Amino acid sequence: MLEGALSVVRARNLRLGSDLSLVCCDDVPLSRLFEVPISTIMRDTVLIGRTAAQLLLEAVAKQRHKPSSVMLPTWFEARPSTGKPQRRK
Repeated sequence: MLEGALSVVRARNLRLGSDLSLVCCDDVPLSRLFEVPISTIMRDTVLIGRTAAQLLLEAVAKQRHKPSSVMLPTWFEARPSTGKPQRRK
């Protein structure tokens, strides 16, 4: 999705951080290496996988079929692709 969004930004000659703010999810290399580094919602995908596997193994071992939820850390990494909100005229 990031690649598609960036192709539209380029096709419309928009400037990230001033004409448009863009935020992506997960720290893919393109988000850091693009000419204007892109702000990112960060998650520990390894921790997500480990936690999901642990929950599944516990559910199978206990033959429990009730859903459970776990809150895992998520944070925002601000980069130059997000600018200050501008007032519309």
